[in-house]
Amino acid sequence: MNWRRWVILLLGMLVAGLVGCRGDAASDQPELQPSEQTYEDGLLRATVRFDRTEMATSDRLTLEIVTALDAGFELDPIELEDAFGSAWIVSRSRSSRVEDASESTDRDVRRHEFVLEPYEPGSHDAPAFDVAYRAIGSAPDSEPTVLTTAPVRIEVRSVLGADGGFEPGVIQGVVEPRSELALPWWALALAGGVLLIAAVGLFLWLRRRKQEERERLIRIAAHEIALARLREVIEAQYVERGDVQRFYVEVSSVLRRYIEDRFGLRAPEQTTQEFLDASRSSGALWADDVRALERFLAHCDLVKFAQHAPDQHQIHETLDTVRDFIDRTRVEDKQVIMDEQGRRRGSTPVNTPEEVPHA
Repeated sequence: MNWRRWVILLLGMLVAGLVGCRGDAASDQPELQPSEQTYEDGLLRATVRFDRTEMATSDRLTLEIVTALDAGFELDPIELEDAFGSAWIVSRSRSSRVEDASESTDRDVRRHEFVLEPYEPGSHDAPAFDVAYRAIGSAPDSEPTVLTTAPVRIEVRSVLGADGGFEPGVIQGVVEPRSELALPWWALALAGGVLLIAAVGLFLWLRRRKQEERERLIRIAAHEIALARLREVIEAQYVERGDVQRFYVEVSSVLRRYIEDRFGLRAPEQTTQEFLDASRSSGALWADDVRALERFLAHCDLVKFAQHAPDQHQIHETLDTVRDFIDRTRVEDKQVIMDEQGRRRGSTPVNTPEEVPHA
């Protein structure tokens, strides 16, 4: 057996051991444990389902609400922001009508989905919230009928683990040195050669793995950077401190930087009109998206330059507009290349069917 076969054999044993370790680690991950509860009052049935009750801080929690309401009544919009408060990020995914053979034909069945993200690890209560409805044609200021859900406990673990330390090994005792060689010199030389080859192979493999991990760390998807910056703006509490103008400056900056990273448009350096003209002529954005951005940026400019004072509804709508645009246009392959100091060094090109605009 020549030295190449020795290297292949030793590397195969190392890879098998690493795969086994990864398999053991994967088996330690908790299985998804969804939670589902049904509430009804005779006219309305609401089934509330969380897709998991255990998650990591890097995961997203999906909340699905299926409502079945008798004919002659209509649901009020389901608003979760006030109930969940600042401890969660709540974004609406979609709401649609569905056909359910198990329900009576005169009931309106709808599915509502929300995406939830907790800020901190630990035990969190996804709080109770109201599902309200009223008779069709009733006065807008009339009191609706309310069906209230129950809170659900969600366990959130940190991706860093319970602690950052380690447990030292146990000392087994003192081993006395051998007074003479138990093997001939040529056997020791052969063993030393094998160990040297194994060490070189292991070094090369570890260096390559380190380079791959480094590359993963400095290539970050454009939408992940944008959502992280948006969370930083929320945590800065500009609105709570009365600095609404700074809040709008930061939110519009997040959107402009994301458009540059995602679509290659030089949004941060352009005026609003220059950016809109470039968006229309480039063809990188859908026509509906350009119109939505035009309304959004016009509203931001009113606050930043015309001293317009937005209400709480407009502020929440501003955050939802940016978050929805990022979620709708996100692609994993469009990444930003950054160095170890967090400075931008470029971006990766991507060509997907999503880049093709409406005809």
